[in-house]
Amino acid sequence: MANFGIGSLGGDWYTRMALHSISDGTMEALQGGHFEHGLYVGMVSAGGNELISGYANHMTDVGTIATSAVLGGVVSEIGGGKFANGAMTSAFQMMYNHMIHDRMSKHDKLFVCSKTEYDDWENRVRKKAFNYMINRSKFTNCEVAAAVLENGSILVFRDGENGEYHSINYFVNLSDDPKTYVSINGQYEPVSFQVHTHPYIPNTPDDPIGIKGADSVMANKRFNGIVHVLNVQDKKFYSVTTSQPTKYNIIPW
Repeated sequence: MANFGIGSLGGDWYTRMALHSISDGTMEALQGGHFEHGLYVGMVSAGGNELISGYANHMTDVGTIATSAVLGGVVSEIGGGKFANGAMTSAFQMMYNHMIHDRMSKHDKLFVCSKTEYDDWENRVRKKAFNYMINRSKFTNCEVAAAVLENGSILVFRDGENGEYHSINYFVNLSDDPKTYVSINGQYEPVSFQVHTHPYIPNTPDDPIGIKGADSVMANKRFNGIVHVLNVQDKKFYSVTTSQPTKYNIIPW
């Protein structure tokens, strides 16, 4: 698919939008339409799909594709074309470019909120980050992990290599320093604790939130034996010690 190939090339937002516009204009011309019309639809759809992908994390896959299709259809009609053609072009662009590359995420995502701007700055950061993690985990059916920093910010780790029962953490150890760090733009930031999603339901009374051996090893090594889990099914934030995995706390967020 041309759209997937364009997404694979990378580049900044303007470059991807230009390439999608030319691709869609060419396809329109090959199908007997006007290149300019396809160029216009491709440009607006590409820009709109970038915004939909970036800001509509609460949507389901069907809702995201449907929103993209309506956008493309309306733009097509405004430009003098058919609603169905524009809707199909925009929906395919979303499915075969934005959603696939979102699933293959290779980048960390940092959630920051100014301490001076809001009194509840820490809760705002957690809501944004945790909602993002839950929706990512639903979409990929894989774990998503994050580092909650001592300054209150949250770094959600790239999840391209995660699985349903494991997630990769990108922690850094500095010599002669017992703290755990992450690297952000070349600077080392101390980590308060790690949190990761569980997209599955363990359904076992002796381990109600599915704590695994790897969770315990990491918690004992880095975070005083405390494991933090976001359960994707009930959207609750759990805290549990490795010594008593059946006794957990639910932390409001």
